[in-house]
Amino acid sequence: MRKKLAIMSLCFTTLMYMVLTVAVAGLLAAFPNVPESRVMLVLTLPNLTAIAGILLVPLVAPWLSDRALSLLSLVLLIAGGGLCMLFHDSLSVLLLAAAVMGVAYGVISTLYPMLVNTHYTGEERLTVMGLCAAMLQGGRLVTYLIGGYLAKLHWYDVYYTYIFAVIALILVALYLPKTQPAGQKKGGGRDTGSFRSAGVWRLSFFATAYACLYFVLSTDGSVYIEGSGLGTAALTGWLSSLSCAVAGVSAALYGKISRRTGRATFPIAFLLIGAGYLFAGLQVSVLGAAVAFFAGALGISLFTPWLMTAISDAAGQADAPVATAIVLTCVNVGYFISPYLSAPLARLLGGGSPMAFAAFGVLSLLFGAAAALQCRRHEPI
Repeated sequence: MRKKLAIMSLCFTTLMYMVLTVAVAGLLAAFPNVPESRVMLVLTLPNLTAIAGILLVPLVAPWLSDRALSLLSLVLLIAGGGLCMLFHDSLSVLLLAAAVMGVAYGVISTLYPMLVNTHYTGEERLTVMGLCAAMLQGGRLVTYLIGGYLAKLHWYDVYYTYIFAVIALILVALYLPKTQPAGQKKGGGRDTGSFRSAGVWRLSFFATAYACLYFVLSTDGSVYIEGSGLGTAALTGWLSSLSCAVAGVSAALYGKISRRTGRATFPIAFLLIGAGYLFAGLQVSVLGAAVAFFAGALGISLFTPWLMTAISDAAGQADAPVATAIVLTCVNVGYFISPYLSAPLARLLGGGSPMAFAAFGVLSLLFGAAAALQCRRHEPI
């Protein structure tokens, strides 16, 4: 139970760097003379530098225990948040801090599924992976809810929520065993089979597309609400928190859900966000925003545990570290490029965040159809 508590606390911090999404409008207002695309790097840069953290795990795993890697990632996360608090008026420091937090995110997001694959098997693995996904959403729920109110004081006050990362650091130091990550032996050889696996690269393609489409919630959700005059950062925080609660419950039930949905799980995740985003684009209102947030939450609650188990199934447990690094690297590229694709697509439809949601909604539905066709052919995604 203590080991599970340590893993869950680590998962709780995985998405904490995204707490800034409830204060995007405040961040942009703090730097009125800087191009918006450059300021938005504070939000998107972690998804690029996360690649360094992702690639770091299989490189150092033969020599460092998973506890040491976990503690390192939490220290980096806390350091990044501290820099944002102390030097919030310097865009250069904010970008540096975002880069540091991205490395931390990359390590954690790669490490936790490997921990689950190392310590659990069979049905228990599905259940625990679902609980991990629920804790990811639980971390977002708590930080978004608190951050939404803190952002009303100063946008950078959202980083007070990083006290939870300090608590996680203590729990990991006390309760996580000093074991080697899955498939790694001290001084062992390198896995190269994953680079030749068509299944791993096919999985990477669809997962990258999903990440790119899903991330419009983070980059445009706050602007959709405040820019359309629907509410303040507090409303964004509430919707984000409620959607995370929905995602948490759904992810906790993932084991039962996946037994019913089977191969259709991933196409359903695409279709959910597609329908929700398209509705938000066509119906600009608080209801439209709520539908987009909740659809995204349900979709990601299926996507995350499905992806983590699919990686192991595609590559095998022995090759899981490198396969995980490949897939998650591609996923974070998807996150990073998302705003640079949504903006021009929105302009084609008339401009604005609602049109970004509409454009990505249509694309999500198309990818959902393609994923469903792949499953119908009984080919692994």
